[in-house]
Amino acid sequence: MKNLIHTKKIFLLSIGLLLATACDDQLTEMNINPNGIDPSDANPNLLMPAVLAPAAQQYLEMGFNNMAGAVQHTQKNGWYSAHNHYDWAASDWNGWYAMLRTNELLETRAVEMDFDFFEGVALTMKSFIFGNITDIWGDAPYTNAVKGDLGGEEFEYPAFDSQEAIYDGIIADLGRAAELFASADASVVNSSADLYFGGNVQQWERFANSLLLRYYMRISEKKP
Repeated sequence: MKNLIHTKKIFLLSIGLLLATACDDQLTEMNINPNGIDPSDANPNLLMPAVLAPAAQQYLEMGFNNMAGAVQHTQKNGWYSAHNHYDWAASDWNGWYAMLRTNELLETRAVEMDFDFFEGVALTMKSFIFGNITDIWGDAPYTNAVKGDLGGEEFEYPAFDSQEAIYDGIIADLGRAAELFASADASVVNSSADLYFGGNVQQWERFANSLLLRYYMRISEKKP
């Protein structure tokens, strides 16, 4: 029994010493990943596909699956109850805003490095993504969206902008993108990083203008 009590005391003493040594001021130091890349050093060629790929995938998924099934454009055979029987769960915009956060960094780095091509891509994709958000959900966070790192409640909980304001912003951004593409130097682009057009600036300009036409048509009956 004495040995058991003695062993218990040693165990409790060891735990106490462990806690005392663990709670030193090292807990106030940031644990930094030595292999991580500082956002201020991010290469636009590596950021661009992280926006293009999920945007295309999400757009295809939306059009080919749920929306196509909802309007009875498609029907699937076997084990597709949601598609065939209108059995869908609620869908939110988190995936779209996740792309916008990366795209915001792409735009920031493009401006810092004076790369018109990447700035044009960022503005075009911002417009494409916000366009889908407001087409589907209407009013949505826009002006203060994806700026949570700035602090402040207005950025952490951004107010909803009207669909009209979002369309106006999209049209302004696409007009700016088309101007940038008209004189952009595509030599800074790694063609394999441009998953859409392989670094072809004329194709990007055409894409921006096509989206511009789309959103002019969206507002044509309200703002002729």
